[in-house]
Amino acid sequence: MALPQLLNLVRGGRPDSSGSISGVLLPAGAAEAVGRLEGREGDPVRLVLHP
Repeated sequence: MALPQLLNLVRGGRPDSSGSISGVLLPAGAAEAVGRLEGREGDPVRLVLHP
């Protein structure tokens, strides 16, 4: 599935992806998020940057 299709599904209320979000960080934490994903710190599935 392409990213635009997935985003349209999420915007429409399906599917519920909240269970796969490992953390929410401010945009200033982008480097930290990448480091956590690369190092698999805390077994991250998906990290979200949110203002």
